[in-house]
Amino acid sequence: MYNFVPPPPIALAWPTEAFYDTTGQLIGIRIQIDFADEFEKNLILTHMFYQDISMRTEFDLEVNTGITHYVVDIYGPYEVGDYCLKIYFGGMPIGSCPFSVVADTSRLIVEGVSRYVTTSHTSDEWHYSVSF
Repeated sequence: MYNFVPPPPIALAWPTEAFYDTTGQLIGIRIQIDFADEFEKNLILTHMFYQDISMRTEFDLEVNTGITHYVVDIYGPYEVGDYCLKIYFGGMPIGSCPFSVVADTSRLIVEGVSRYVTTSHTSDEWHYSVSF
């Protein structure tokens, strides 16, 4: 008999930090994903990151038993527009994190984010990193 265990519901997913290179260009965003409960078993979640209607990057992530949250840093050549990280389990959507990048006087900002980090990191291509 197969013991099906779905992931716990996503309680909240939101952008928490914006990353800028040393010239002041927006190069990354940190998204925190909080679950309502611990994972009961290891599961693979698919993540698709969109800029407007264009998918910029996609990755699978194995989330281990006991995890209640993780963060995803997504780096790339950000422009003004609407973005969304969509999260799937077995092809079914289980959550998303929409946000907008807007122009603000001298630089691009992520609406709703008040923590900004300057880094020596640069990014011409879309890529990600994950922390548990």
